[in-house]
Amino acid sequence: MKANSNLSVLKVLAGEGLGADTVSEGEIRRALAAGIAPEKIVFSGVGKTDTELAFAIRTGVLEINVESAAELDRLIAVAAGLGARPDIVFRVNPRVGSGAHAKITTGAPATSSVRRWRRSWPSMPVRQPRTMCGPWVWPATSAARSRN
Repeated sequence: MKANSNLSVLKVLAGEGLGADTVSEGEIRRALAAGIAPEKIVFSGVGKTDTELAFAIRTGVLEINVESAAELDRLIAVAAGLGARPDIVFRVNPRVGSGAHAKITTGAPATSSVRRWRRSWPSMPVRQPRTMCGPWVWPATSAARSRN
C-alpha cells in the first residue's frame, strides 16, 4: 500500500477487485475503509506488534507473512489466545546477494524461520513458503547494460 495510501486511489483499486499488501494495523484499517475485502489483504513487514497481529487475525486477513522465528513464536501465542488458526506464509530468505553491497545479502541462518516450520504445523495451516531474493541495488553500469 506504501505508494497508494490515498483513500481515493485505494477505492479505485478496490473497485477493480484488487487487494492490499499492508505493514501495519493502520494500513489494514485504511484498506478496509476503502472497501478492500479482508480476504484480499496480506499483512507483511517486520516489527508487527501483538496488538496488530491480533487485529489482523480478528479481521480475517488473507494471510500473515511471518518474517522471523521470534515473530512466529509471538503469532502462535496470539492466535492461541484468540482460539484462531490464521493462514500464514513464511518469508524465507536464502543467503544470496547481488554482488553490489554486503548490506543487502539476505537470509543469515539466525534470521530464517525455516527451522520452525514443523513446530507451527500442528497449530496453524501454512499456505506456502515464499522466497525473498531482493530487492537489489545494482551498480549504474549494470542498469545501463540492461537497457541496451
